[in-house]
Amino acid sequence: DIWMADSRLIWDFTRRFDLDLHGGVLGTNGSDELRYSYGIGLNYLLRKNLRIGVGYNFSGFEEDDLDREGYNSEGVYFGLQYKFDEDMFGWLE
Repeated sequence: DIWMADSRLIWDFTRRFDLDLHGGVLGTNGSDELRYSYGIGLNYLLRKNLRIGVGYNFSGFEEDDLDREGYNSEGVYFGLQYKFDEDMFGWLE
């Protein structure tokens, strides 16, 4: 029996910058064995729908089946996010 839960709190302190605090927990053998992750990240909005970021997980764990991307791994991470929405596909009509 294995389970995982993640949480993220994002604070927009300017129009382009945001700070996120995040954490996770991994439970095995029901809840007999727990491992935790927590960290902080800084993100910058380059342009509409395009965001880059850097962060650090102070504590972490690795779980290949539930967290393939390694969001809960300990150490530095870099991110690039692009948001797609229905307005982008208006030309298909």
